[in-house]
Amino acid sequence: AEWTVVFNTGNGTYQLVSGGANRVYEGGGDDVVQKTVTLADYRSGIGYGHGNATSPVPSSGSFPGDNVSFTNNRVTINPRGMINITTGGYVYIANNKSRTFTVGALSTGVVMLKKWDGSAWN
Repeated sequence: AEWTVVFNTGNGTYQLVSGGANRVYEGGGDDVVQKTVTLADYRSGIGYGHGNATSPVPSSGSFPGDNVSFTNNRVTINPRGMINITTGGYVYIANNKSRTFTVGALSTGVVMLKKWDGSAWN
């Protein structure tokens, strides 16, 4: 079955959604929200944002306006562990301790976590 992570930057949440009875994520229909996570519940002021980072990943271009570069603010993972878009994407999160992270996925299914060290993503 397909699983989708839906990022809602407006209210600081993300949802894990299964494809439902037909096993395909459609953005409605028989899709089932399995879990909703509120970033503020983690405490330490975590939320969508790029904090003091000065360049996005990859290092060309600019940060997405809502700090999520996945198309339509969602990423769908198919049963083979690959995402259903060709470009991949990133989500930027920051906390109140001036720490900034990005979580990204490539079209191959590789998931990356990077931390801003003050001058580069590592």
